[in-house]
Amino acid sequence: MITVPPTEASSAKLQLTLAILEETGWEVARIQDAVRAAGVILAQCGIALESAELVRIRAPDRYRDFLTPVSRELARAVPLPRPELADTVWVTHATRDLGIAIAHELAHVLMDSGAHSDEPGNLMRDETDRGNTRLNPAQCDRMRDTAHTNGLLR
Repeated sequence: MITVPPTEASSAKLQLTLAILEETGWEVARIQDAVRAAGVILAQCGIALESAELVRIRAPDRYRDFLTPVSRELARAVPLPRPELADTVWVTHATRDLGIAIAHELAHVLMDSGAHSDEPGNLMRDETDRGNTRLNPAQCDRMRDTAHTNGLLR
């Protein structure tokens, strides 16, 4: 379990299950730091990262490919609460600005949208960057409302 510091004024709670394939180079400390950073970014929308459970998966090398049919097979085979590809975020060990990238991808999931923004400094720009961490009020509203409707927030 990754401990996530409480966030003040959070009206919505997000529980994550993080899965890592063993022998892929992921370090727990790096994941913890990235999840905490993502939590800080989402907090601006009143979303608190309530918990983040880390599940380690041993699987054949063929599951290390992001091909959709293979990913679906893996998602069905692992002991996760929502074993489907919808509502999931996949990142590689080489992802830069990992905390920002996780927050960006979680925002896509929570808003149920693949849309990007041209707004300077916005988290939803098409490329993650240390300077792109803000979300506007409309994005926050959509994120909370859609995620509540889809059962992703408490």
